[in-house]
Amino acid sequence: MRAHRHLLPPSSASRRSVCAGAQAGFTLIEVMASALIVVLISVAVAQGLISGAHLSGYQQHKTQADEVAQRDQERLRGMSSKQMDDLSTPQTYSVALGGTTYTVTSTANLLSSGGTTACTTAGGGAVAYYRTVSTVNWSAVNGGQSVTEDSVITPPISGSLLVPVNTETGATLPGATVTATGTSPSHDQESGTTDSNGCVIMTGLKPDTYNITVTSPGYVAYNGNSTLSDTATVTASGTARPTNSPEVMGQAGSVATTFSTIAYPTDTSTTPTTIAGQYATNLSDFGSGGTVSMSAYETSSASATWATGFTTPTLFPFYFSGPPGNYTNNYGVWAGGCLQERPPTGYDTTTVNPGVNSSMTAQEPGLILTVSYNSGGSTTRVLPADAKVYFASTSGTTCTDTWTEPIRPTGATSTNGVLAYPGIPYASNLTTGATASASAQTGTLSACVDYNVGGGTGYRRNTVAIPMPVSMTAPNPLSITITKTGSPSASGTCP
Repeated sequence: MRAHRHLLPPSSASRRSVCAGAQAGFTLIEVMASALIVVLISVAVAQGLISGAHLSGYQQHKTQADEVAQRDQERLRGMSSKQMDDLSTPQTYSVALGGTTYTVTSTANLLSSGGTTACTTAGGGAVAYYRTVSTVNWSAVNGGQSVTEDSVITPPISGSLLVPVNTETGATLPGATVTATGTSPSHDQESGTTDSNGCVIMTGLKPDTYNITVTSPGYVAYNGNSTLSDTATVTASGTARPTNSPEVMGQAGSVATTFSTIAYPTDTSTTPTTIAGQYATNLSDFGSGGTVSMSAYETSSASATWATGFTTPTLFPFYFSGPPGNYTNNYGVWAGGCLQERPPTGYDTTTVNPGVNSSMTAQEPGLILTVSYNSGGSTTRVLPADAKVYFASTSGTTCTDTWTEPIRPTGATSTNGVLAYPGIPYASNLTTGATASASAQTGTLSACVDYNVGGGTGYRRNTVAIPMPVSMTAPNPLSITITKTGSPSASGTCP
């Protein structure tokens, strides 16, 4: 007989035990969730409190900085025109307030009636306002902070002078010193330094004609002068500018120059070539570029009668705007002291770049001078005691030039002639064409020789014109004959 087991439902005590365990689990989760929520809320509240504290601190500093900036604006409004002019260069000072140090930077710039920077106003635009700016900075935990206050102030009614200064390319030239000196007995004198706009503005000037000078270390005017000079007429109202506005200065360059010529390389050679190491008595230069040029050429003289090379004075770097912009062949540099001695276009040109000391070789015409003595029907090649080459202008400003020529001790029968250095100055009788001087002005050359004819007769002299125009591409031959009946010379030297 099979035994039967009966499965009975759990007792109420067992059910209470299971429910109690489940409820305990749910309660733990609820507690943990509640705790997390509390933590999150606490973090958020803390962050809010911190942000509020930081914002409150920033607002406090900003309010104090605003107060400092407003005080500075009041200070600027009480300044004279001269003090305002000086503020084109920023002024900086410190202020302590509420335990914080604030740095104040003050500037003032003049504006035209149209509200633009006065220095860049085309023509003779009047100075109408000062724009004053006060910037206040302070340190903070998260980096520096700043506030800015600005104002527009009408300057007192008076004469003012605006002087813009540019470089040769049209760029502004900051840091140049500008001085204005009145010409009346009780004259004013003001000076200032160009700002980042390359500009100086002087206000409160008496009506007068002012002499203007501009200088900047290492810079020169068109003629190579380190001081640029100009004039301006200041009236009781309005804004005057110099005659030339803007003024222009360029970083100076120079050229070290030696000389060559075309002659025969040996005593018996008949093939001409370029011979270096020639001499000259002077070096001249003339620069131009675009629509501007030097007002006149300039000359550098040797310390002795002759020199194998010269270095030009400081030169302005004339600029061709292009495109592309360049300085190529902006100077003519030639041997001689006269403008009419400048060789034809294409010869003796060089490039002067800003701040560069360059070098070149200037070509001279070559003179093959042969001297003969005629003693009653017999003519013999001889060495003269002395020789000179003379230049004389025949157009333009009167100018003369004398070159004393050393004699070759063995040159009596040489293909090269008697001159130790056959290079001579250029001259042409033409005003146009390939053989005309680049100056388009004319001149003449002549050569004088002195020779001791002996026999108690002493020295005799002869002067002969050199055919014009002289050649730059081949030697220029010239023969001079001395006779007993020629011009006597007690000294044995040409004048």
